[in-house]
Amino acid sequence: MKHREFKTIDHALQSIPFNDKGLRELAEQELLRLRTLEKNVQVYLDPSGFAVYNLGNKDFVLATVHNGIYVPDGIPFHADASERHTSEEDILTGELYMPLFLDLGGVWLNTFVSRYFADLNRPKPNSILSCGADKGEKNFERFEGDNKIIQAGENYYDSFYGSLAHIILPGSFVFSGHSMLPEKDGEKRGDFCLIYKSDEEGTGLKRSLEQKGFHDIRINDPFRYSGGFFRLCADCLNADHTNTSRSVEFETNKRLYLKDDLLTKSDSFEDVSRRITHAVKECLQYNPEL
Repeated sequence: MKHREFKTIDHALQSIPFNDKGLRELAEQELLRLRTLEKNVQVYLDPSGFAVYNLGNKDFVLATVHNGIYVPDGIPFHADASERHTSEEDILTGELYMPLFLDLGGVWLNTFVSRYFADLNRPKPNSILSCGADKGEKNFERFEGDNKIIQAGENYYDSFYGSLAHIILPGSFVFSGHSMLPEKDGEKRGDFCLIYKSDEEGTGLKRSLEQKGFHDIRINDPFRYSGGFFRLCADCLNADHTNTSRSVEFETNKRLYLKDDLLTKSDSFEDVSRRITHAVKECLQYNPEL
């Protein structure tokens, strides 16, 4: 796979291209975590705020587009950081799904930047500086503020999707990893929501997760069918003559891997991560369409 400036982890640690201290710390923590695993991971750190990790196999692409928690200075919030982390950001999903990338190889796109700054799962006009989200609103109104901040968000969005276009090849399987609140408007959610074009497409992965001891796996519930904008773009880039879906948007209930505060790892974090990895890996082996 061709990409800009792939480096070893050690080299990347010496040349992190982020000026902001908070952004640098997030990238450094992740690189150090990967280095302890003794895998031959190659990394590209995009100066706008995301990473592309590569293990050489082009058949599997992991994306954690809502993992980031960094927000530039100068953006007003109507809630504190902990509420933002619990209610909107898919906190710790990068670490939760990382073993999929390490076991299956392939490519992993991971964000350090919060969806509050630029939501990569939305069309660009609705994605940049969507500050209405922290008030519980879903209108994603544009921030009327510093044009430099808006431009930075747009550069981040464009660079991410430019990288995606280089990564996805026909035949790749794309796993878009997310997390969801335990309940919404009084309605309790399942352990997982698997988002596919049709309910039938999700039965193989549902069965595999059940075999790993999970019980409440729902297909297209509470989120319906196509999933987010990222998956739509991935499917378009990966289209072939069969029009077969080669992606899933995978939502894990936060109560499975976080404590009651929905901020910190639960004791079951590693076990949940391991079982998800094994379920997806086995399903891809025996049911390539997943």
